[in-house]
Amino acid sequence: MRAESPLARIALLLLLVYIVIAPLSYGAITRGGTLVLELFAFTIFALVFAGTPNVGRLAGVKVTIAAIAAILALGILHLIPMPNALLSVLSPVSAAIYRDASTTLAAFGHAEPAARISIAPTETWDTLLLTAAYLALFVSSIILLRSRSLRRLFVIVFITSSLVHILAAAAMRSLFSTPEEASSGVRIHGAFINANHFAGYLEMTLAVAFGVLWREVLYYREGVRKAAGRGRRFEKIFIRISLRVVLWGTVAAGVGLTQSRAGILAAVLTTIVLLSIAPSHPRVAARRWSFATAGSGVVAAAIGFTILTARQQPIIRFLGSDPRDPASDLRLTLWTLSLKAWRNFPLFGSGLGTFREAFRRVQPRDLNYYVEFAHSDALQLLVTGGLAALLLGAIAFVALMAALLRRWHAEPRREESALLLAGFGAILSLTLHGLVEFNLSIPAIPATLACVAGLGWAAAHGNEEEQQRQDMRLVTTD
Repeated sequence: MRAESPLARIALLLLLVYIVIAPLSYGAITRGGTLVLELFAFTIFALVFAGTPNVGRLAGVKVTIAAIAAILALGILHLIPMPNALLSVLSPVSAAIYRDASTTLAAFGHAEPAARISIAPTETWDTLLLTAAYLALFVSSIILLRSRSLRRLFVIVFITSSLVHILAAAAMRSLFSTPEEASSGVRIHGAFINANHFAGYLEMTLAVAFGVLWREVLYYREGVRKAAGRGRRFEKIFIRISLRVVLWGTVAAGVGLTQSRAGILAAVLTTIVLLSIAPSHPRVAARRWSFATAGSGVVAAAIGFTILTARQQPIIRFLGSDPRDPASDLRLTLWTLSLKAWRNFPLFGSGLGTFREAFRRVQPRDLNYYVEFAHSDALQLLVTGGLAALLLGAIAFVALMAALLRRWHAEPRREESALLLAGFGAILSLTLHGLVEFNLSIPAIPATLACVAGLGWAAAHGNEEEQQRQDMRLVTTD
C-alpha cells in the first residue's frame, strides 16, 4: 500500500480512525461529537489538498458536488442581513418574525436584530458547517482511496468496526435486559440513542458487505477453473463464500435486532434491487441466469443465517404494531404539520437547521412533544430550505446514484464494479429509509455515507492504478 505523500498517509489514517469512531457520542449529535466530526473532516480535507491531489477523479460527480455547494450557498443566503423590503419578498413570514422581535426588543430598550431569512441563525450556521464537513469527507474519500489496496483497507476497517458495534450492542442487551424484556425482544441501538438510526448506519455496512459478497460470486467460476482438485474447489468456493455469507448475515442480523420496521424494509428492498441489477452487468450478461441463481442462493443462505441469529422478534415487530411506539399515528401528524410549516416558508425555507423553530409556529397545544425533526429527511429539508433546497438535494442524490450506476455498467473489473454497486446500494437504502425517518439529521450517518459514497466513486478509477503499474514497469525496464 502506497500513499502519495506523508500528508496523504496522515489523511488516510485520520479517515480510517474517523470511520471507526463516527457512531460514538450518540451519532455525533452532541456538541462534542459534532466538533470532532468537523475537526476530522476539515483536517483530512486540508491534508489532502496540501499536496497535489488528482482532482480529475471528481469530474464524474461534479453535478453532485455543485448541488451540495449550492445548498451551502443557500445557507449563506439565509444568514445575510437584508432590508425589510427585500426580505418581505423572499420570505414574508421571516420578515414578520423579525418585525415582531424588533418591536418587543425596542419596548425594553434593546437594539433590533438584523433581519435574515433564517429564523435561528445560530442553528443555520451550525448546519452549514456540518454540510461542508460532509462534502469535505466525500471529496477526500474519492481522492484518498485511489488504489485497490487502500479501498480494501477501508472496507475491512469499516465492516470490522460495524461488527464490533453490533456485537457490543447485542452483549449489552443480554447483560442488562430483564428476562421479560429478553423474551419480548429488546431493540439494540448501539452507540445511537434511537434504534432506527442504528439501523440506518448498518444499512450502509450491509450494502458494502453485499459488494464484498457479490465480488466473491463474480470470482467463483475462476476459482473453480484454477482449483487443482476436489479439496481445493471446496476451499476456493465453499469456504470463501461461506465466510462472506456469515459476514453479510451478521450485519443483516444487526439490522433485524434494531427492529426498525422502516430500516428492515429499506434493507430488504435495496437487497432485492441490487440482486436484480447485478447480473445485468455486461461482463456477466452472457451467464446472467447463472450468476442470478448463484447470487440469489448465496443471499438466501445469508438470510437464513440472519433469521437463525435474530430469531422471530424483528419479524413480529415488522408485521405488527408496537404499543410502546406511537410512531404510526404520530408520524402522520408530524408530516401533516411539517407541510403546514413549509407553507410559511415555501421558496427558501426557514433557514437550514431551523425545523424546531418553524414547526413550533404551527404546533397545536395538545401535541405535547418537543419536536425537533420531521421524521422524514425530505420534509426536513423542505421546511428548512424550501423548494430550492429540496430540488438541490434531489439533484445531488439522483446524480450521484446515476453516476455510480453508469460507471458500474461500464466498469470491466469485478472488484471495482462490486464496490460501485455497494456505494449505490448505501445511498438507495438510506434514501428509502429517509422517507419516514430523519437519519440525515444524525451527523454520523451522512458523514459515514459521504465516505462510503466516496469509496464507491473511487473504485471507478481503478484503471488509473493499472496505468501507474504499467508506467512503473516501463521505467523499471528502461
